[in-house]
Amino acid sequence: MPDRDRGFLWFAVGNHHDYANMSKHLADSIKQNNAINNVCVAADDHNHKILSNYKNIDFVVKIPPSSHN
Repeated sequence: MPDRDRGFLWFAVGNHHDYANMSKHLADSIKQNNAINNVCVAADDHNHKILSNYKNIDFVVKIPPSSHN
């Protein structure tokens, strides 16, 4: 399996903490040490807007709003 088929995925949901900023720092660190791997963040609407054009994040998947609010 090519390394490009592997990568990192995490969630950035909510705005009580600075998940967007933490995601940027994590993506920078991963790309510095594992540049060949993909970085994907599953994010809510708030964080999706912030992260969607960040240089070291390959994919940002938008999570639909929760019905459990």
